[in-house]
Amino acid sequence: MRILIGAALLLVIGAADYLARIAPVATGYAAKILCSAVFVSGRDPASVAGQEFTIPEGGLLRIFSTHVDVDRRTIAAHLFGTNTAWAVWRPGLGCALAGSSQDAQRLAQEHGPLPGRAFSPWRVSKKNPGLEDVLDEAFSDPGTRAAVIVRGGTLLGERYASGFSEKTPLLGWSMTKGVTNALVGIRLAELGVGVESKKLLPEWSGKKETITIENLLRMRSGLRFREVYSVAPSDVSRMLFARRDASGFAAGMPLEHPPGEYWSYSSGTTNILMRLLRSSFPDEAAYRAFPRVKLFDRIGAQSVVMETDAFGTFVGSSFMYANARDWARFGRLYLNDGVWEGDRILPEGWIQRSLRPAGGGYGSHVWVDLPAEVGGPEDPAWADAFYFLGHEGQSVSVIPSKNLVVVRLGLNKSGTWNQAKFLRAVFAAL
Repeated sequence: MRILIGAALLLVIGAADYLARIAPVATGYAAKILCSAVFVSGRDPASVAGQEFTIPEGGLLRIFSTHVDVDRRTIAAHLFGTNTAWAVWRPGLGCALAGSSQDAQRLAQEHGPLPGRAFSPWRVSKKNPGLEDVLDEAFSDPGTRAAVIVRGGTLLGERYASGFSEKTPLLGWSMTKGVTNALVGIRLAELGVGVESKKLLPEWSGKKETITIENLLRMRSGLRFREVYSVAPSDVSRMLFARRDASGFAAGMPLEHPPGEYWSYSSGTTNILMRLLRSSFPDEAAYRAFPRVKLFDRIGAQSVVMETDAFGTFVGSSFMYANARDWARFGRLYLNDGVWEGDRILPEGWIQRSLRPAGGGYGSHVWVDLPAEVGGPEDPAWADAFYFLGHEGQSVSVIPSKNLVVVRLGLNKSGTWNQAKFLRAVFAAL
């Protein structure tokens, strides 16, 4: 009996310790994701709670409580009245975690630039019965929310799940890394700075000073960072949902390997690039306007919201929202070597440089091979394809040999969406 009681106490203590460690991340996740879904995507709070918080990865979130303040555009999430996390929406900047309700009110006064240039509409082709069958199959998966297929500048097919439309901005998760790659390329060209530049951050000393921009782009910084979602709280979950300064958290990680010698996928690395990008501007207004003025408006992507953290740095690893058509615009920009309707936006040669393998099927913030968890490796018939991929089944597939961009957005447990199968079906229908 004493052994059983002792074992029970250990279980209780262990559970309490786990909750104490996971609670700040879980409440931060609940507040941030709900805030963006409601105030950026325009979704119903009950729908978000019934979908995002009930998939296997989000099951723990069912024991947390959330409160939506529509007037103040804030969300509060807590565990039995403790570990409260706040998130607040700002015009043009999306949602960010706040340290308190007072901090949320302060952050609410911030704003970013809104869309300025009228977008160029897509040409729309007649419906292809074979492609409609492919979309029927894709949407038989309850996790699929949006799909768009574009050839050249023509929209061949698209579909949306109930509650979503061609106007709904959806989270790209790590597809945002590809956008960060583009922004870095644009800014380096403006400044005439090379990717081999070192001594990047004033807080870095010793061997950290030898880290180059190229190391960061190719995920070879050597900095410790655990990109694990199944074990919580990991570095990536703490950075995104329990820290208000995401890039500062990543930049403070210790060096584990000599820079340039070891490949490791790291969202922290991307946010360090955003920290570096921010430091290149004379003021906050110029930094906040940069993605809109230099990229989004130039390709007509009006729905895009790239979110900053509470410290004002764009969370370039994970937090960009755009509707499916605008995600396709970004894919088309890469398909056309960084040129949009005659306007060169990305430096010449930047995309080819980005597609050079760095390790793990990755290039410079672009996937050059389709990972196994989404059905890879790809068929040799489209060996020239490359991809922007995100958590829970987000994808923009760019296939130059077929002049195609294929977008799929959704909510799937890791390993349950087969992108390779979807692409094969699309190609067969065309």
